[in-house]
Amino acid sequence: MPSAIKVPNGIVVSKVLCFLTVLAGLMMPGPVRAQFQYSVNQVAYVDAQLVAGLNLFSLPLNKETVTIRSLLERLPNGSVYSEWDPAAKQFVPVTTNANEAGWVRVDQPLWRAEAGFLRLPEARTLSFVGEPWPAICLQIWNTNSMATGVWPEYSCDNENQRISWRGAMLFRWDRHLQQFSPGVEVSGDWQPTAPKLATDEGVFIDFRSPAILNNRGRSAGSSGSPTPTATLSNPIRVADTFEFSFSSPGGGLAYAIQGRGDSTGNQWQTLLTGTTPAFGNNVLIRMPVAGRYSTFRIQSLRLLRPVRTPGRFEFQMETELGVRYEVQRTTSISSPTWVTVSTFLGTGELTTVEDPATAAESCYRVRY
Repeated sequence: MPSAIKVPNGIVVSKVLCFLTVLAGLMMPGPVRAQFQYSVNQVAYVDAQLVAGLNLFSLPLNKETVTIRSLLERLPNGSVYSEWDPAAKQFVPVTTNANEAGWVRVDQPLWRAEAGFLRLPEARTLSFVGEPWPAICLQIWNTNSMATGVWPEYSCDNENQRISWRGAMLFRWDRHLQQFSPGVEVSGDWQPTAPKLATDEGVFIDFRSPAILNNRGRSAGSSGSPTPTATLSNPIRVADTFEFSFSSPGGGLAYAIQGRGDSTGNQWQTLLTGTTPAFGNNVLIRMPVAGRYSTFRIQSLRLLRPVRTPGRFEFQMETELGVRYEVQRTTSISSPTWVTVSTFLGTGELTTVEDPATAAESCYRVRY
């Protein structure tokens, strides 16, 4: 065990644009669809196998709320969470689930870039649901040690430029032996590839060389990404053309312009698809129209409301009438190999997708 360590006792549906004309009837162009598109986010579950004693733990999935109150409420009384204090060079208890009072400091956030010791009086399996973490920067300022849930691999400023972690020592915690495994010294860049952590595993990094202080490291690539929002704006009606625009949140993001001919129905039809440009932040859309009114929206398929129950995982998605959807799954979030587990035709309504959950972790995306 290293001497420096003291262990403790997810473009969403935008604002809709409508317009009125005095013409009768409705005519919309047919859909123009790319060969394949994917949901803009992925949803996943992870069943964390936690032992009685100490677990160097890192939150495996991202979700809207990442506080102890929402994540660790099902742990037994006497559970303790401790975070690394680089100044004191030890793990310091920050919150305890004591008696029937519940967790102290329940709003303490648990971030992927930080890991801590979770001491349990008995073994537990905790199920987490959410989205895979995007690539995360590790800020290393004026410290020579940290506990984290990611391996530092790339520079934050330039993802194509490797930075040297020469002299750093990496220590993994063996939950069953209740001790740190022998440290691994990094002699240079990660060769041939960076090591892989279990999804809920933390690692301790001891930066022994002052030359690498104040570097910033980017975690190994994640299968998830933040989902930006685009809002339609600047609507203009010119003869038989309706124009509007949206600000591009980034280049290469797939989107679809959908329309319908009434203000109350939900039978949206894809009129055109595209990807946001690499340069420039404003996308202009021109739609030929004829009719008394039409409604338009920008849509990227987003997976919603993941739920994990014994033997089952489910989520919801807005579907388009008649479109064929493929639900794909991988049982490794860090090194995904995707397989199709089901297909169905969209109904134009909110659809619930269910899948038997037998693996310790699984991640889902939808192709259409």
